[in-house]
Amino acid sequence: MREPNYVLLTFDVEGLPPKEDIFDNASLICLRTTLDLLENVGFKGIFFITASAAEQISKHSELVERLSNHEIGYHSSSHSVKPRIIEYTDVASYQEAVTIALERETSHINPETGLIEGSGGILALREAFTKKDIACFRAPFLGWSPPHLEALKKLGIKFDFSSSISEHPVSFRGITFYPSPISIDGIEAIFVHKGPRDFFPKPITYKLLRRKVTVLSMHPPTLLVKNPFAKRDEYQIGGNARIKFVISLLKATFNRMRFLQETNLIEVTTSVSQNWQPLELEKVDVKGIYRQSVGNLVRLFNSNPRFVFSHFMRFFEQNGC
Repeated sequence: MREPNYVLLTFDVEGLPPKEDIFDNASLICLRTTLDLLENVGFKGIFFITASAAEQISKHSELVERLSNHEIGYHSSSHSVKPRIIEYTDVASYQEAVTIALERETSHINPETGLIEGSGGILALREAFTKKDIACFRAPFLGWSPPHLEALKKLGIKFDFSSSISEHPVSFRGITFYPSPISIDGIEAIFVHKGPRDFFPKPITYKLLRRKVTVLSMHPPTLLVKNPFAKRDEYQIGGNARIKFVISLLKATFNRMRFLQETNLIEVTTSVSQNWQPLELEKVDVKGIYRQSVGNLVRLFNSNPRFVFSHFMRFFEQNGC
C-alpha cells in the first residue's frame, strides 16, 4: 500500500495585528475558536506560541489543558515590537549576534518598548507547558537569521518551520528544516496557493497530494470580527456573514482533508523527525533564502540589514557577499 503524504497543521498564536505582542481577550477568543474547529474534525496541530501569549495563556488552566492535547512550538520572545530578530542580529560579529539572541530569547520583552525586563522568552513557554517537549520554532514574519537559530539550538530547538531551504525536510547543522508553510488565512488562501515556481495558483488539495510533506499555517486572529464601536477587549467571532463564511470554508477544507486521510492519501500529523536526508549544499540558493527571510521585514517595516546576509553565507559555508 502506498505510504500517505504528510500534512502538518500549524498555527501562530499571537496578538492581533498590528500589536501582535499584546495577547488580550480578543486573541483568546480567536484561539479558542481555532481549537473548536480542530476538535470538531479530530485533528491535532502544532501551535507556535509567542512568549507574551504564553504568559497570558498560563492564567487559563482549561486553555493550557486544551492546547496540551496538541504540540507546542515557539514563536519567539517578541513579535512585532522593535528590535526584531533580523534587526538585533544585524551586527558584524556572528558570535555576538548569537549572544544577543540567547539573551533576548530567555527574557521577558516589554510589548510596547521592546526592552528586556527580567526572565521569560522560551522559559515562559516551558513554564506554561511543563509536560511538553518544545523543540519546534517558527520566526515571526518568517524572518529568521542563522545566529538566532544557532542560539535557539542551544536552548533545545531542533526543528525550524521558517525557511524556504527545501520543498521537503532536510537536516543541517543539527537543525531539521521543514518546508516553508502554505498559508490558509483568508477565503482565497483556503483554496489555492501560488508558490515561487508556479505560473498559476494551484488548489491546496493538489499541493497536499503532490508533496511528501506539506506544512499549512494559519493565524487565529484571521477569524476575528470587530464591532467598529467596541473596545479592543470586546471583539466577537461570527458577528459578520463573511467571517461565518470563512469558518464554514475552513470546516469544509478540514473535512476534505479528513476524507483524504481516510482514503490513505494523506496523514494529518504533528509528528516531526530528524531522520531526513542531509542538506545538499551545492543546491542551496543562499541569496534566495536570504531574500525570503528578510522580504516581509523589508516590505512591512523598511528594514535594511547590513550584516545578516554575511551571516547566511557563513551559516551555509559559502564565500562572497
